[in-house]
Amino acid sequence: MIASNNIENWVFDLDNTLYPASLGIIEQAREKVVVYMADLLKITHEESIHLYRELHKDYGSIMRGLKIKHNLQPKDLFETMRGLDLSHVLPDIKLHKALSKLKGRKIIFTNAPQLHAETMLEKLGILQHFDHIYDISAANYIPKPLPETYNNFLVKYNINPANSIMFEDVPMNLKPASDLGMMTVLVRNNPESFLPDCKKDYIDHIADDIAEWLHNTYME
Repeated sequence: MIASNNIENWVFDLDNTLYPASLGIIEQAREKVVVYMADLLKITHEESIHLYRELHKDYGSIMRGLKIKHNLQPKDLFETMRGLDLSHVLPDIKLHKALSKLKGRKIIFTNAPQLHAETMLEKLGILQHFDHIYDISAANYIPKPLPETYNNFLVKYNINPANSIMFEDVPMNLKPASDLGMMTVLVRNNPESFLPDCKKDYIDHIADDIAEWLHNTYME
């Protein structure tokens, strides 16, 4: 066990980290963005899927890619997140209890917009636990895993990485955090979490259930 009083900052990714990928939220959001781009740019659905993958690969974020390559204002794209079907997202009592026992600040670090983060956290019944949400807008549309956004994150919230821990479902998003001196936990909630990268030395711990891991690993 690791004494939780050694941790001052608990940094959590949101999507597929604080809830399982099996809920299909990311797939819903991806399809809405694909349809939006197809309508906006007058391209076919298949071409839009290809563009989505290309922008994600080249820019790390669809919002950033559309802003740079097509001069699209992110607020327009944010509106597509409003129509997600979240009726199947239920309060996570187990996670609520685990978070309530952690001392120190709890911060969301996500490539998603704040509205989506707040909505998901509220649906999960855990919004009240978080002191800050560092979303893609706060990051000036510089997404994880670009090192610049991690440096900006630390400065913005006056974070000492040596006393901080980060939870994330995408392995490569943990490397910059580790490089800065943060403890890292890979939350295996999607297929990417099981790729060879999950064995890299920048991953300190692996959790298959974040609430259970917090409960079993950290003592008051």
